[in-house]
Amino acid sequence: MLPNSMRTSLTSWNYRTRRHLRLVAQEIYQQARMSPERNFVFLHVPKAGGTSIRHFFREVFLERSIFPEDRLSNFPLWDDVASDGPKAYLGHLGWTFARSARAETATVLREPIERLLSVYVYTRKSRLRQPLIGMDSSQMSLIQFLESKHVGIRQNIDNAQTWQLCHCYHWEQREKMAETSNQTIFRAASENLENIDWLGVSENLSEFCKRLSMSKIQTEKNARRRNVSGGKLSYRDLSDREKKAIHKCSEMDVALYEKAQSRLVGDPL
Repeated sequence: MLPNSMRTSLTSWNYRTRRHLRLVAQEIYQQARMSPERNFVFLHVPKAGGTSIRHFFREVFLERSIFPEDRLSNFPLWDDVASDGPKAYLGHLGWTFARSARAETATVLREPIERLLSVYVYTRKSRLRQPLIGMDSSQMSLIQFLESKHVGIRQNIDNAQTWQLCHCYHWEQREKMAETSNQTIFRAASENLENIDWLGVSENLSEFCKRLSMSKIQTEKNARRRNVSGGKLSYRDLSDREKKAIHKCSEMDVALYEKAQSRLVGDPL
């Protein structure tokens, strides 16, 4: 496993290199891009199809209007990255960041049990990629993973989607609300869900992009699934103990996902 300092440097170099290449490409094709009229925040839920959507937005917005993503990788507060002029902020950001930025918002949620299983598979095969959980879990069984007390694991599997829409799913920022009841957290996330400007689910990314394409963001492109974890696990093949642990981690997320589905059914294209 690479040292944290080396992993951070490689990640930053990767972001900068990709950004430079996109800038060069957009010098040629910039007429197809646009700048946001006001701040735009994509709340990227880990392992919910967000990587595909971030690529989609990079083809929508001019590169100069996209805030450098390497500066968003450590869950900054809005005051730390506030910029002159509207920018698109694409990252693992929470509702508090978006509210402070007074931004137009977008997010994609995923069926919670499938997301948890995907997180487990992904973190076991991350290799040289920056680990999602900050540790090597390649030797962990599923039940060891689900019952682990490691903060990097817990922040990604304990109702992460609900926390992201309530405040932020990062553990240090969750601790600011340590005395808040689950009912209050879920109520806030539900209210914020209703205020998301562009809501989608990872099971139907094409519809999410279609909604954007029919709005002021004019593009014919569809999101192509990227960063897809192989070796999927099936819920029906899990033990009773594993199923119980999964439901314990995702009770609020399941209810929030059902609310998202209900809203999408009621929203016309």
